[in-house]
Amino acid sequence: MKLNVIKVHKLAGKIPTGIYPVKGQIFVTIKGSSDLYSIDTKKETEQKIVNTGSAQPVGMSYYSNEIYYINQESRSIYKVKAKGGKPVEVINLKKLDLTETHPVLGMKEAEITDLDVRGKVAYCTVVAGYSSCVYEIDLEKREINKFFFTKGGEPRGIAQNPKTKNIYVADSAEGYLTEYDERGNPTGKSVKLPTNTPYGLAIDEKINFYVGTSDSDEIIEFKIEGV
Repeated sequence: MKLNVIKVHKLAGKIPTGIYPVKGQIFVTIKGSSDLYSIDTKKETEQKIVNTGSAQPVGMSYYSNEIYYINQESRSIYKVKAKGGKPVEVINLKKLDLTETHPVLGMKEAEITDLDVRGKVAYCTVVAGYSSCVYEIDLEKREINKFFFTKGGEPRGIAQNPKTKNIYVADSAEGYLTEYDERGNPTGKSVKLPTNTPYGLAIDEKINFYVGTSDSDEIIEFKIEGV
């Protein structure tokens, strides 16, 4: 896979921990802030949407006019209307039945870093050393559909291609983007990202990719040839 950078979006000193582009704007969670922001991609201006009340919301997704994010403290997925309002807990991941699945979510040291919500399903990246993985969670049934291990030890960004349904994971241990099929099998296609410290990943309707950088105030928009 060959990667071509399209544009670099600046966040005026704020470091992204989750991103999602929607029709000329990028929804963002910010390091050290309990607020959710919206970035205008043309004017490069930012607007605060809502205060989550969480010490550190991370990850970002969007579905059906609602923003989804992770409360790392409670290990819960929350949603809020894109125009603002009161956040609502969707699911507490600590309450999932882990008896018949890989118990990474139950590990105290595990860190839930990003999510991609597609209707009733949420994909989550979990950093846990050699046990780092992706979970597919049924939000309606409140159960785990499946999980798969990631190639890198620090997956901090995830996005599903809306056309192929393949899943992309950004890993900050080596700064690579890896493609997986719907079953979680690597397709053998990886590409070096334009940052060694990715945090947050998204794909828009034009199949342009976006990746946040955890050591700067940038969101990098790029294209991958053949995708």
